[in-house]
Amino acid sequence: MAFRWIKAHAGQRGNELEDQLAKEAASNKNVDKCNNGFLKSEVMSELKEQSVKQWQHEWSRTTKGAITKSSFPKWTG
Repeated sequence: MAFRWIKAHAGQRGNELEDQLAKEAASNKNVDKCNNGFLKSEVMSELKEQSVKQWQHEWSRTTKGAITKSSFPKWTG
């Protein structure tokens, strides 16, 4: 399974439709499977994992928040 980030409103063909469909799917609590056959829980888990990795990468790179960073060098969510 692979996901990639696409900047919103960057002229990507079909991006607006994808945004709309993603919002509808995310708000529908009755959906168990995605169109590609993956369980919704698998997709959500993967998205969370990738989000945490991205957040940690950004947190590690920033030069701001040095005092907070010294106490919390890694997110343990």
